[in-house]
Amino acid sequence: HALLPVIATSMCNKKPYWCRNKLLLLALFGALPDIINPHITLVARLTSWSHGLPAFLAVTILLTILTFIKQVPLDRKLTLWLGSAYLFHLCCDMISGGIAWLYPFKHGTIGDYYISPILWIPLDIICTMLVYLIQYAVPKYKRARQKIVEE
Repeated sequence: HALLPVIATSMCNKKPYWCRNKLLLLALFGALPDIINPHITLVARLTSWSHGLPAFLAVTILLTILTFIKQVPLDRKLTLWLGSAYLFHLCCDMISGGIAWLYPFKHGTIGDYYISPILWIPLDIICTMLVYLIQYAVPKYKRARQKIVEE
């Protein structure tokens, strides 16, 4: 949940816009539904107020308001990515057991186990390795190669 938005952002943005603090904030928003209302079981997720469209809309509205407050260092691009990270979390949960999109107003569930729980830990390991490669190993290799070419 936290690393997929970081991977997507790193792949989509070629310019060095994303410093470590912004990437950490993005990862935090990717995990935010679980942070603000933790759950262990699928039943708990399906009754979690943070895993629905109303909570996503509230977070998006709050981010939009914060964008216009001068003292808060949020620009529109970062706000868009943070809101997308929250929504991406909901989409990931939708394909790994489902979520109640309109909870607490309606209890209907969308989604199913399209990704088996057995694969969750291996996928987390792969995501961690991808973030390491994208953020650290590849740029370090490119700098070293550039230095050799310049000499």
